[in-house]
Amino acid sequence: MLLENDEAVRRSLAMLLKISDFEVRGYDRIASLIADPMITQAEWIIAGDSVSDGTAIEALAALRERGWFGRAALMTATHSVEFEHAARACGYGTVLAKPILQRELLHLLTDGDRMPIAAGIAPPRQSQPASRV
Repeated sequence: MLLENDEAVRRSLAMLLKISDFEVRGYDRIASLIADPMITQAEWIIAGDSVSDGTAIEALAALRERGWFGRAALMTATHSVEFEHAARACGYGTVLAKPILQRELLHLLTDGDRMPIAAGIAPPRQSQPASRV
């Protein structure tokens, strides 16, 4: 799952992931994300720090309420230690600075089994290596 308000960024990242053999579903609003019945199939959420109807922290909380416990990465252009602590506390395993480096994102997704899951968050279901985003 890819949650990003900037259409150009969302499309660019989706294209990168698709040509790297990932299945990608993109959203520009939290409401659209949580309304999708396919969210339970996703292994990852990659979220921009805010969208028109909320924040990445609110988006992850809404997913957790619906029983989704996959891995989560947050993208932000306004990085701060406090923001990173808040993101990790709610379940984001990593925080990526924008602009996103393609190799950094692909490494994260392909080496995700080594990425720690935030304390208190249930581990993702056992599955094939990351193939759905």
